[in-house]
Amino acid sequence: MDERVDRDSPYKAGGLWVFDDPAVGLRREPFVSGADAIIDRLVQEIPDAKSGFTLLFSAQPFPGFQAEFEWRGEEFSGNWYYSPALGMEGWLCPALLKYFDCAPKRIYAQFRAKAFNTLKLIRRADTGNVLGYFATGLFALACLAGCVATDINSTTEGASSSPRSGGQVNAEPNPEASKISNHTDPPNITYRPGR
Repeated sequence: MDERVDRDSPYKAGGLWVFDDPAVGLRREPFVSGADAIIDRLVQEIPDAKSGFTLLFSAQPFPGFQAEFEWRGEEFSGNWYYSPALGMEGWLCPALLKYFDCAPKRIYAQFRAKAFNTLKLIRRADTGNVLGYFATGLFALACLAGCVATDINSTTEGASSSPRSGGQVNAEPNPEASKISNHTDPPNITYRPGR
C-alpha cells in the first residue's frame, strides 16, 4: 500500500493545464479529456492559479484532501477517474504510472495556492486597508512561528521547521502547523465526501 503524498505544480500553458516534473522526465505534460475541466472547477478560488498552484495527491486519504476520485477503467494506456462529489470524470494519461506502480482504485487530492500566489494576493490587498494589513500580519506571524510548512515531507510526517530551532526539523509533530498552513486553501471548496 502506497501511503506517500506526491506534489505537482500545474499551470496554464497554451490554454492547457500542464505540469513539469524533471524527477520523472516530464515537461509540460497536459491534463486533457475532462481532467482539465476538473482542475478548472477546483481552482476557481485560488488566486492566479493559471500561473501555478500546488496539487497534492495520494492513493490514501490524507489530512486536508478535498476531492476523492474513483477508478473507472483503462483506455488508451491511461485511466478514467470519477468524482461523485463533483459529478465529473477525467482521464489521466500514462504518466500516472510514474507515480504509482499500477493505477490506484482511488486518488485523493488537494488543490491549494502556492506560497508566491498567496504573497501576490497579500500584496494586492495591502494597499492601506485594514484587511490587507491584517492578512500581511497573519502571514508574517505564521512564518515567524514556524507554522507554515514549506516542505511536503515535513507536512506529511508531522514535523515542522522553525526559525527558532535554527532551521532544524523538529521530530515531534506540530498540530498547529496544519491549521495555519491550510490558510491558502480555497475557502469555497467543500468536495470532501461524507463518511
